[in-house]
Amino acid sequence: MRSALAVANALLNHAAVNGTALSSDALHSLTYFAHGLRLALVNDVLLDEVVMARRDGIFIEGLASAGAVGTRNIKGQLTQVERLPNGLLSEKTPVLDAADPACATLELVWSRFGRFSDYDLGLFARSAGSPWDEIWNNPERLASKLSTVAKQAWQEDDAIEGALVIPNSLIRRWFRSLVIQEKKEQASAEGLEETIHAMSDRLEKTVRISVEKKLRSA
Repeated sequence: MRSALAVANALLNHAAVNGTALSSDALHSLTYFAHGLRLALVNDVLLDEVVMARRDGIFIEGLASAGAVGTRNIKGQLTQVERLPNGLLSEKTPVLDAADPACATLELVWSRFGRFSDYDLGLFARSAGSPWDEIWNNPERLASKLSTVAKQAWQEDDAIEGALVIPNSLIRRWFRSLVIQEKKEQASAEGLEETIHAMSDRLEKTVRISVEKKLRSA
């Protein structure tokens, strides 16, 4: 597992190299996509903390604690403050090792999603059937919240704004289904399915002609 801040900083590096500004919301989504694809492709848990769902979309607490909050663009790298044994505070910038195989996953995420706006990224993360949708729009949760609001209508329901943990199993299943679907579409687009059918037809004809020749010569 890797520090969520290190993963986010790697994505921020990609953005800087491409002259792209990343908002905090976009960074949460992209970090989540990297986590999901890493789970789907090699069943490797990328982040050292949970991914959560809240009303507006994906939420990763470590990123928020480092200042990645809201729609503002992030300048520079995310840092964390650590207390040293002598009691002094030290600011640290978590980074990924250049040899970490997860870097390839981050490159894939950036190439696929880096050009999209934070709005579009948020729509994708909250799409129907997604892990966010299954957790946040869970009928039992919604029924419970409606009941609570009905009983305490005079109070603000802070719990509705609270974040809910999205299990890694759910994330892996959804991203894996996306990967499988994409491979099917690519196969069809590149004509592989048609090629396979054609090869099968040719093989069947070859076998049939060969049998017929043997029968005539017998």
